[in-house]
Amino acid sequence: MSTDLGQFADLDFCYLTTTGRVTGRPHTIEIWFALNGQTLYMLSGGGTNADWVKNLLRTPAVTVRIQTTHIAGRGWVVEDAEEDALARRIVVAKYQPRDSDDLSEWGRTALPVALILRLSCSLISHRPAACATKNNTRVVAQPARLRMRRVPVNAGRADRTESSSLPRSSRVAVLDQP
Repeated sequence: MSTDLGQFADLDFCYLTTTGRVTGRPHTIEIWFALNGQTLYMLSGGGTNADWVKNLLRTPAVTVRIQTTHIAGRGWVVEDAEEDALARRIVVAKYQPRDSDDLSEWGRTALPVALILRLSCSLISHRPAACATKNNTRVVAQPARLRMRRVPVNAGRADRTESSSLPRSSRVAVLDQP
């Protein structure tokens, strides 16, 4: 089962968590975003000097939280001219009507950054690493490598075979390999 990213398109912010390039600890920022299919675009006003961009360049595996949904992703600085124009256009188009400031210069000068968010299943935890159970196993993502592995669910506790047994607010999402 897939989560439709379109449900998040009109929300104001997402929370991007990168891995600190010096400390190795999670570093979370609130940031504007726009979606195009399964790609999330952001603009960095600080360019490559922004800590979150430096972190992403060092470790491209990231986590994005939108409302209560956590999504593992892989990020990059946009270099392709067409994608660059798309990222700038959709982010500015989303926020210009909401902001009293003129965003055109920011849209021209900020650094476009993209994340691929290919969702593979409904998840059952606030932890980005947990995924829905299937056939008595739980699929767990390793965000640093974005590979999937299966882990036994029955470790002395009741088996949960359907994510619908948990409240909707406790579901998160994890990616397939890019």
